[in-house]
Amino acid sequence: MRKSLLIHHDLYPVFEMLTDEEAGKIIKAVFAYDINGEITGFDDRMLLATYRRITECIDRNIEKYEETVERNRKAALIRWEKKEKSIS
Repeated sequence: MRKSLLIHHDLYPVFEMLTDEEAGKIIKAVFAYDINGEITGFDDRMLLATYRRITECIDRNIEKYEETVERNRKAALIRWEKKEKSIS
């Protein structure tokens, strides 16, 4: 299980355009999405667009993370099998 949330620096200009209240709403919704899978709807188009951009980024990061985990799992299994064969 992942214990972190990665937010890229290229989102900073987007957050700069938001008020502190709007940024707070977005970040709370982003955490709810990342931790619990909750999808937040926004009536404000700017907030919705920002939220969707961030959640799409989160989804890409999760996919990359899962690919890395699987690749590392397979590599460990191969090493384990080689070790077992050399002991036999």
